Amino acid sequence: MQERLRRSVWTFVPLLAASMLSCSRSESVGWAERDMPDAAVERGQARQAQAQERTQQVEAEAATLEYQRLSRALTQLQMEAMTDPELSERWNDLVADVDSRIAAASTFHRGLLERRAEIERMMEQDETLTADQRAELARNYQNTMIEMARVRNEELRKPEFYGRFAAFQAALFDRMRQIEPGRRAQIDRLAELEAKLLVPESGSPVPGMQPVR
Repeated sequence: MQERLRRSVWTFVPLLAASMLSCSRSESVGWAERDMPDAAVERGQARQAQAQERTQQVEAEAATLEYQRLSRALTQLQMEAMTDPELSERWNDLVADVDSRIAAASTFHRGLLERRAEIERMMEQDETLTADQRAELARNYQNTMIEMARVRNEELRKPEFYGRFAAFQAALFDRMRQIEPGRRAQIDRLAELEAKLLVPESGSPVPGMQPVR
């Protein structure tokens, strides 16, 4: 039962889609930059910076969509790789340390962890629960785990944890390649995109996997 609940929320957290901004006509037409009034020069520089930012946003959005597509395509392979005892132990140890940090810093999230344990106990042991009650508990459990995945993402990007997370991901990708050598190109591309997008202390979240049990 616990495994089914966790599988329902085992997911890669989507990145925020970049919005497209429209370009306006340059006001620098007809001027040599050295002859332009200061305000016009500043506006021209601001537009150049905006154009560069838009280009970066478009590139990041394209990479993000590709990352999400590959993540979905490789989810089952990832889950198979996570049955490796050494990998699952490494991941669970990391998650335990992250959760301890979260619980120490936030009363709210400490309560969520306690609620998670309570729901797991009820679903496993309380045989008097109706189908509707179980469905409601499952919804509460999913919401709890989604929020914990979100806050874990923030912690995993911090220097205290990111090194361990990156090493774990490298080992996970290696295991995936061993299981299905024919998908090496896909796995390599996913790893490449992850290195590009999922950098520590950036605005991009890291995969919000749950503990493995």
